[in-house]
Amino acid sequence: MKLVEAMERVDAAGKPMEQLLKEYDEAHMKYNGEIPAEMMQGFDKRYDEIAAAINEVKKQIILDNKDNLVPVFYLRTGGDAYGVEFLEEFLKDYKYKDCKVLEPVLKSINGEKNKLPGAPVVDFVGKDLNDNECHLTDYVGKGKYVLVDFWASWCGPCRAEMPNVKENYEKYREKGFEVVGISFDDNKEAWEKGVQDLGITWPQISDLKGWQCAASDLYNIKGIPATILYGPDGKVIKANLRGEELGKTLAEYLDK
Repeated sequence: MKLVEAMERVDAAGKPMEQLLKEYDEAHMKYNGEIPAEMMQGFDKRYDEIAAAINEVKKQIILDNKDNLVPVFYLRTGGDAYGVEFLEEFLKDYKYKDCKVLEPVLKSINGEKNKLPGAPVVDFVGKDLNDNECHLTDYVGKGKYVLVDFWASWCGPCRAEMPNVKENYEKYREKGFEVVGISFDDNKEAWEKGVQDLGITWPQISDLKGWQCAASDLYNIKGIPATILYGPDGKVIKANLRGEELGKTLAEYLDK
């Protein structure tokens, strides 16, 4: 199969997404940006369903082209979406698995594995706000439930989620719960101001390298906010907990 043929198949699968986005834009204008919650939930549900269908088409294209370079394009541009198990199984016997452009995919697989339930903590080293060297393992695996919160002072969604993190921190910190922030800032003053403005009181670590932060590769963090919840034994319980799901998960373990 030629790449152009593969792209045509993906484009065909994506037609419903074009219609959905059109409907969303119309609703956004009609309600002046305040789309009713029930309608928004419907949009989200349809988006997830269509995205999953597109993903399945891409995965099938990859499987149908084990003897050529077509998979390289789809692995390189969206490999994370296929899941660790699929990627490892496919790459095991793929003729071009050593292709240099696939190196980021292999790196992302390792990062994703570090977030899977049951995975042991992988250490991250940086400095705190007082310029003292500190390790993630100074906090994780010491007998507490620890939420590692990947954020940055410039990240709007991170700032919007912070009150939820604070609420859960205040609710559970006396029950053996800790939060550790890993900042993707590259400017210490901005990082400090963000911590002060948001009233963050839990430990902070950063290497001040922005998106070049070592944590990005270690845990395959491609977007923030992102989180990893570790158990008292230092093993992952669940990743990417936000909103109501964070509170519900913490309640399962700490409301006893």
